[in-house]
Amino acid sequence: MKFQFNYAFDSRMLDALGYEPVGQTILVIRLVMTAIRLAEKNRVIFVTDDIDAKQLFEQIVIGNGEFGNDDECIYIETEDINKKTNVKAWEEWSKNINMKFDVAIMNPPYDRNLHLKILEEVIPHAEKIVNISPVRWLQDPFAPYSTRSDYRKFEESVSKKIESLDVIPAKKASELFDASFTMNLGIYVCSEQGGYNYHHDDSLITKIVQKTMESNWLPFNQKKFYQDGCVQTKPYVLNVAAIRTNEAGQDTPRIVCKEYANQCSTQLMASTSVFNGGSGLNAVHFEFDTEDERKNFWACYNHPFMLWTYTYWKMDANIRSTNVPYFGDYTHPWDYADFFAWFGLTEAEQERVMQEITEMQNE
Repeated sequence: MKFQFNYAFDSRMLDALGYEPVGQTILVIRLVMTAIRLAEKNRVIFVTDDIDAKQLFEQIVIGNGEFGNDDECIYIETEDINKKTNVKAWEEWSKNINMKFDVAIMNPPYDRNLHLKILEEVIPHAEKIVNISPVRWLQDPFAPYSTRSDYRKFEESVSKKIESLDVIPAKKASELFDASFTMNLGIYVCSEQGGYNYHHDDSLITKIVQKTMESNWLPFNQKKFYQDGCVQTKPYVLNVAAIRTNEAGQDTPRIVCKEYANQCSTQLMASTSVFNGGSGLNAVHFEFDTEDERKNFWACYNHPFMLWTYTYWKMDANIRSTNVPYFGDYTHPWDYADFFAWFGLTEAEQERVMQEITEMQNE
């Protein structure tokens, strides 16, 4: 998604820089109004994949003698007919940066971790970087425990280079930038000096994460179901499959449908998964002996305590089975006392949870 013509977006980036550059060499990625503004008193290298932004910059800046003749526009041509980011083209450009910049101001494309790859390449070439892109990769409390996470992969090249980070919640970002966001954004100020504390040091959340890792959805029920050829053995079924969990404007992230009837009608998407030779997990499949068990299971994951935990997950748009605690016994409705006991929370931790739940419900 591109926002070149959003003045609020551009102004927020310059505010994060903290000063108005003069006489400097500046890299600007996909922010045409910023590029035009800064070109009046600086040399600007403007990089974009938007043909309209390219033409506007060339018309106003490069074609205007009052701006000087040292500004440049680099056009990343995309091949997709819907103008989605061409990942390879952006990667090729970023890996071949061959000059130094005083400042880089960036709104890189967000395709998966492409924004991190570009930031990683730009940091060694700029004295100061102001970058806006998703921040979920850095906030996810489960990430430090995964060797394959972006948190680990970009720790040396990006995380340790962050000076400050201004997090913009998804709902606020949607209002501020007049666009639909399903993830939090972060305005990163980066340099070789770094200094921002990006480590996860919340003892309560760490306790919940570690307990969840000991017993989560991934190994249970659905594994045997897929390995046995997707044969149903119990009368009551519930499939949790690719449910959107954090759409813009939604009250609270959820991992199961908000309406019980809708959840019960969720169908199995495919008969293959990582458990029987497939490439992914198309549904988390659960079976129950009674209707009460199935209803208790659903209610458990819609309980205020669980809705509170989801706010710390910083999840992707779809469910992550490894992040969901598997409580084992769903023969009874779960209440606060059950959750507190299962996670082993102290009285002080319980008080904090209840306070934050109250605040969440009042928002």
